[in-house]
Amino acid sequence: MSDEIIYIDMGTVSMLMDALEDEYFEIIEIFISTSRERIAEMVSKSSASTEDLLDVVHVLKGSSGNVGAIHLSNVCNELESMLRSGSVDGIDSMIQDIEVSFDVTCKVFQEIINGKYNA
Repeated sequence: MSDEIIYIDMGTVSMLMDALEDEYFEIIEIFISTSRERIAEMVSKSSASTEDLLDVVHVLKGSSGNVGAIHLSNVCNELESMLRSGSVDGIDSMIQDIEVSFDVTCKVFQEIINGKYNA
């Protein structure tokens, strides 16, 4: 079994590209832009109330899953579960994991947009 992280669910990407055609690329650009804002908001709210942070993480988790960014969605789900359980230990580390996952996800999406990514 491979330990390689799968950042993008190419089945979802393929389905969305077939259904949305060129609009898919616009959706990815919007996803990247809004996600970048949400991550910045997450960083700024890491020491704020758990509820505020939870709202941002939940939205990022959902939008990531919707576009096929499964690793980012999974990491957000981990942080969301942690916050819902009342645990605040390790929040900064989890946010860093989300930032790293987002950076890699953006690179893979850019490769898809440029036609260089083969699943």
